[in-house]
Amino acid sequence: MCGIVGIVDTKAKVLPAEIDAMRTCIVHRGPDADGTFTGGAPGFAVGLGAQRLSIVDLTAAGNMPMSNEDGSVWIVYNGEIYNHAEIRTRLEGRGHQYRSRTDTETVIHAYEEYGTDCFGLFNGIFACMIYDAAKGRVVMARDRTGVKPLYYAALAGDASYGSGLACASELKALLRTGRAPAEIDPTALEIYLALGYVPAPYSLIRGVRKLPAASSAVYQAGRLTIERYWQPSLALHRPRRSWRETVDETRAVVTGAIESQMMSDVPVGVMLSGGLDSSIVAAVARQAAGEPLHTFSIGFETHRSELEHIYNLDRDHARSVSASLGTVHHEISLDDSEELEPLLRRLVAQLDEPVWEPSFASIYLISILAREHGVKVLLSGDGSDELFGGYPWHPALERLERIERVPGLRAALALLSRAPLSSEGRLRVQDLARKYRSSDLAKYHAQYEVFDAGTRARLFGRSPGSDPLDELIGPLFAAASGGSLLARFGLAELVLWVGEHFNQRLDRMTMAASVEGRVPFQDNAVVDLALGMPVEDKIRRGAGKAPLRAAFAGLVPEIALQRRKRPFAAPAMSWMHGALRPLVLEALGRDSLARLPGLDPDVALDPLERFSKGLPVRQEQIWTLLHLALWLDDLKGGRFYAAASDAAAASGACRSAGAEVTLLASTEAST
Repeated sequence: MCGIVGIVDTKAKVLPAEIDAMRTCIVHRGPDADGTFTGGAPGFAVGLGAQRLSIVDLTAAGNMPMSNEDGSVWIVYNGEIYNHAEIRTRLEGRGHQYRSRTDTETVIHAYEEYGTDCFGLFNGIFACMIYDAAKGRVVMARDRTGVKPLYYAALAGDASYGSGLACASELKALLRTGRAPAEIDPTALEIYLALGYVPAPYSLIRGVRKLPAASSAVYQAGRLTIERYWQPSLALHRPRRSWRETVDETRAVVTGAIESQMMSDVPVGVMLSGGLDSSIVAAVARQAAGEPLHTFSIGFETHRSELEHIYNLDRDHARSVSASLGTVHHEISLDDSEELEPLLRRLVAQLDEPVWEPSFASIYLISILAREHGVKVLLSGDGSDELFGGYPWHPALERLERIERVPGLRAALALLSRAPLSSEGRLRVQDLARKYRSSDLAKYHAQYEVFDAGTRARLFGRSPGSDPLDELIGPLFAAASGGSLLARFGLAELVLWVGEHFNQRLDRMTMAASVEGRVPFQDNAVVDLALGMPVEDKIRRGAGKAPLRAAFAGLVPEIALQRRKRPFAAPAMSWMHGALRPLVLEALGRDSLARLPGLDPDVALDPLERFSKGLPVRQEQIWTLLHLALWLDDLKGGRFYAAASDAAAASGACRSAGAEVTLLASTEAST
């Protein structure tokens, strides 16, 4: 697991100092070793750099940049290929020679053997940049669900890529070159205000793009060609199985994914919330571990002490699950203190691009705690809810689709809306009519939008027009056109909500602490299984994730099996009304909002005014604007791409932010 950077220049040489400067911005991604390569031919100069976090093969043989046997192919690589051992066996049988035990070398030799088709063979999380001297090209690629990031941009002054390109694991390293002007992309800004995060291929910086998940890119002869090597729609149709077969297959596939992701030469731990997904991961990992498994959770102390039991339900459930499974459990507590603001400011910059959810702070503090206890790999349950219908609205969607098939429903509602009803009754009928008349895209908008299309139009001072969200969501719904409404939702959630939001949050916050985050529920086999599973198998008796509950009953504690879905969250409203209230009022005041590019401060002020008066307010709107304002301050102030600190310094910042480490009594299986 690493941070990678690279430059291709068709006009001039790439200087090692330029690559080194990019690397210094992402030292946190890999403090164990670093390296720089410069070379290439006239008219195609190449520079590659890497910061290594040593996970597999801890020797210097695994350092990067790495080449093949004759030095004709060079690579910088970030990730893990969980099936690399079986691919290695095949490649060695075809004459390829290895000098290390790393999966990095497997990527090199697989590329030599199969070209860009190699990426479809990999089951893992990865981003890479490969220089192929013989073919005079550079190849980039990302994993299927976009766990590992990769930004790229044309060199300054050449939008056609004719003079070269730069790429990096994080936006800050790309901006550090000065080759990408720090100007805001208005389309990306609108998408951010709509979703609360910025999905690929967009970035908030004009001219900078993110390579989409499941894609490879070839840069050759001044042209950049991007292709997808995997389409999730291909997995949607499969033969119907019996319920028993479904449960057995679910157990085998999920167990295999978790066990394969235990691959490591350093200790592996689990982020444990006490919910079903993280409890399944912890239970299987505990059985697979040859030594005691460490689990980690977080609790909160706020000025609203009467609500602390609600904020700490995850922590309390995690304690119970840990005691039942026999893990060595650790907790960290974050209090609502004056030091919360500096922590938030630091982490907003570490995120690369803002996200509306404040729960990223929890991931960071858990990662710091894990690192302090010698754990460099953390398993997460991200992705399960989207794949197996685990959110409360998923059963509602299934019921809605059944109701919509009732003959004459819409006509009946239209007649009923004209009947003599009370004002309350008429409103209910009208609401039902809107719900059943709305398109599938409109239903998705209603569930996930932070600022709707009308509000966004007013924010930008224009008439409502085409919605850029439809260009992102529409193709995903079309790809799942043969499936149910829930299947269409699930596919869009997997690609956008998980791939572009959850995975960004997990990657940036774990790597900020020099820890690798892994996601077993996004394993290739698990994703294919879930996408091909009928709705009636995912949702039974009105409850989602039915095959997971049935498959792991008896292994996972009952408290986790029966627990209702709770989002992994932080006490955001308490923070906003407590320690962060001065920051919110200052950062989102009229003068500050006027600095936000292209936004009407009068429209943006509406949620702030409601907040300041103690009126009900959508917290995601406040957080979306707040994080944008803080991010822009860092960008303009030059703090955004300042040299990053290492994990030890980050740990100190964590303590100064009011975090208190509490170790629970270690629990062994025999006790």
